[in-house]
Amino acid sequence: MLVCHCAAVNEASVRTAVDSGARTISEVAAQCGAGGGCGGCRPTICRLLGASHRGACGADGCASGALISGADHYSNA
Repeated sequence: MLVCHCAAVNEASVRTAVDSGARTISEVAAQCGAGGGCGGCRPTICRLLGASHRGACGADGCASGALISGADHYSNA
């Protein structure tokens, strides 16, 4: 499944970045490019981060439980 249309990054590439230690959208973007463009893929990246890294986000409205904060947090608000 294509996750990031801006960078043409698929789910497997995002999962590889997460499995390699990426814990934020910025770290995913640095490793594979996903999440660094328009932001449309950030909710999916948050879900993938949350599935791999169980923890407290600390940001309001984060449903994924991913370890993200500040500019890395995506909100539909």
